[in-house]
Amino acid sequence: MSSQSSPWMQVRGLKPNFWFANWMEANERLAFFGARAILPLYMVYAVAEGGLGLSYAQKGAIYSIWAIVQCLIPMISGGFTDQYGYKKSLYVAYTINFCGYLMFAFASGFWSALAAACLIGLGTAIFKPPVQGTIAKASTEENSSIAWGIFYWMVNVGGFLAPFLAAILRGETNFKLVFFCAAGV
Repeated sequence: MSSQSSPWMQVRGLKPNFWFANWMEANERLAFFGARAILPLYMVYAVAEGGLGLSYAQKGAIYSIWAIVQCLIPMISGGFTDQYGYKKSLYVAYTINFCGYLMFAFASGFWSALAAACLIGLGTAIFKPPVQGTIAKASTEENSSIAWGIFYWMVNVGGFLAPFLAAILRGETNFKLVFFCAAGV
């Protein structure tokens, strides 16, 4: 019978790149869910109120296409990560996300908002495989369950805090500040 170490010892056995990957994931989730928290309002608020003045149908189309891009691309981007490496994939993902968040800050209508959403969907889809691959490589059979638990906890912490931070940044009508901060994360 094998002896199992305590949860604390399992956590202590996690490598530094595990913690770095989790830090990146939490920041990416802060940016993503912060933007997603205010986007519905930003899209449909009148231009005079700091929004884009889109219809609900246009907002729905943007969200639908965004979801398709974000859900289908990881099947391809995982191969890109395997071929070119985690660091290059992360650089590409962060660059694309940066451009997407900035594009939302300067969007002027449906097409520019759709392009921004597609960029963020693409960047997020490229981001996931190298981060999850890092988690897998940085954990062992003995600590993989706690490693994945911590990883998903970080995802949830970012997702939980982001709407509150976005609301504070946005104030009454400053949508652009949220996008600038998301690009900076």
